[in-house]
Amino acid sequence: EGEFNPKLHDACLQKAFVYLMTGDKKFGKDAIALMDAYMGVVEFSNLLDITREIGQVIYHGSLVYDWCYDQLTDEEKNYIEQALIRNAINYGIDYLNGQPHGVDFITVRNNWNLVCNTGLTAAALVLCDKYPKLSFRMMEANLKSIENGLSGFAPAGGWDEGAMYWDYTMQYSTYLFTM
Repeated sequence: EGEFNPKLHDACLQKAFVYLMTGDKKFGKDAIALMDAYMGVVEFSNLLDITREIGQVIYHGSLVYDWCYDQLTDEEKNYIEQALIRNAINYGIDYLNGQPHGVDFITVRNNWNLVCNTGLTAAALVLCDKYPKLSFRMMEANLKSIENGLSGFAPAGGWDEGAMYWDYTMQYSTYLFTM
């Protein structure tokens, strides 16, 4: 079992981006191998921070899946798809149906809401061609939940969690709005 590792999932994303921009298959294959191994061992055991971890890993995993799709074998596609469904779509739908597994990110006005919904939105978007019903159900619920997170910027764009979390929240909000 592994632990949450932001440096590892950032490395996956950076390699996937280099592949996307250059077409150098070595970077695409490296990104896939790293994310494949990481998604298979990451353990979400910190209940105080479980949803942000999942949101970040799912966001990065979704981008690697999308950007490197043509380099994935059928087995790798299936593995990542099932990991996204298990750790994002089904997990998110449980929360939205009132069955949370940790912190309730659905109704809060803080960074958890926007980080988690960014990951869930990314997963829903990359899976919508193969799993349209699940993906659209997730997207519909996310749109309602995101309103709660965005309300944290009212009334003047500040953030009650302070400048560091304002930056973190804006980072994931930007990811969300550029998908």
